[in-house]
Amino acid sequence: MSYLGEPGYAPMFAFLAETKTVLRMEFRPGNASPGADALGFLSRFLADLPGSIGKLYLRSDSAFYQAAVMDHCQEKEVGFTISADKDKAVMELIS
Repeated sequence: MSYLGEPGYAPMFAFLAETKTVLRMEFRPGNASPGADALGFLSRFLADLPGSIGKLYLRSDSAFYQAAVMDHCQEKEVGFTISADKDKAVMELIS
């Protein structure tokens, strides 16, 4: 339920950045955690792409800030940038 007491939704989208075209969308209930099944979503999306696609890049917010997602990107040679809070542990890794 939303903060207004009405049903809400938490969809996941994959866009083609150049044209803002939706390439994949999964409609999820509003109580789904933003990062739930991030790896599954990414895997399904990549599996659906034709083999002729060149270099791919993932840009996400912190919902995809998961080791399994980053490992999968590296294995599939997908460039990625994922926003994350600059907490103490992150800042120590950066420095």
